[in-house]
Amino acid sequence: MADMKDQAKAAGEFKDNLDKAADSQSKIKQNLDEILFEQRNLANEARGFSKAVFDNNVQVNATAAAFRGIASISSTINSKIEDIITGEKTLNDLQKDRNKLREKEN
Repeated sequence: MADMKDQAKAAGEFKDNLDKAADSQSKIKQNLDEILFEQRNLANEARGFSKAVFDNNVQVNATAAAFRGIASISSTINSKIEDIITGEKTLNDLQKDRNKLREKEN
């Protein structure tokens, strides 16, 4: 009888932990989405500021491209983190991806 009570208690705690994890996942995703939005907004603002500062369209485009690159990297990071949270990838998978990117850099 005590075993059944212990099992029921453990099942209840497990469900509570799953609910907390789901809430945390939702908050993390929302925060990552907000960061990505701000990165894109910053890229647009940088383009506007660079037009005011630089006379040359090449410089304006280079500045805008750099900020878009940052936003793209943020998007990739968000996607990878989401893959870990949802269980689609492990930290080991991300390490392998990082190593492949480093090999391309060299």
